[in-house]
Amino acid sequence: MILALLRRINIALVVIAIFLTPAAGRASVHAVSTDGEATVYLRGHFGSDFDLVFDVEFGPQNRNRSWTFVSILLLGETQPSASASIGLSRGSPNQRTLSTFTYANDVGKSPVYRSFPIACVAICVIELRGTKTHLYALADGVVLGRWDRSNSLMQKPYVQLNAEVSAFGDRIQARLLPIRLIDGRGILPGPTCAFTTQGVVPSLKRGIAFGGTRSRDAKAAFVSLATGVRGDKCR
Repeated sequence: MILALLRRINIALVVIAIFLTPAAGRASVHAVSTDGEATVYLRGHFGSDFDLVFDVEFGPQNRNRSWTFVSILLLGETQPSASASIGLSRGSPNQRTLSTFTYANDVGKSPVYRSFPIACVAICVIELRGTKTHLYALADGVVLGRWDRSNSLMQKPYVQLNAEVSAFGDRIQARLLPIRLIDGRGILPGPTCAFTTQGVVPSLKRGIAFGGTRSRDAKAAFVSLATGVRGDKCR
């Protein structure tokens, strides 16, 4: 029960990280989330039809003491904003346990977090799909979440691919392998910009990779995925 509550708090913090978009770079970069986090930004036309499907490699880290997760998160650049997410989590009750979750939040309403068991072993499939009227979250082809978007406030929608580590000294090693990334205009361009804080590092290594150990000494920065250069904005 406590772990589930912590997950809810943690994912809500990721949603708040909307303020940390590439366009929001300043001389001093600060993370909103209090956990070790990396985010890869996807740009496209997400206001109507789109489909984002990834194979996910997300193995256990047997020495970890707490939870980690990876997710696809849709939200708007303009605040306040609705949001919807599908992801995978490890750590409850132990590192061998893998579960999937959905998260949905609408302006003025209480957020809803749901966790589900999942049977995949080496590779899992997560998907966030949209039409003009609805959003769908799927894991291994099974619909776990369906939300009406016609009355939701989500201006200038974009996507974050997130990885997060809760405890200092814990690590994550995960890879998202794109299967289908399309919007109403066709295939999405590859991501170019990312964000890193507290030692969780994004990269384009055989897909979209997240790795590292949460550390107090690692600084927050935007990362150019093409060059690896870090700074107060993507270059």
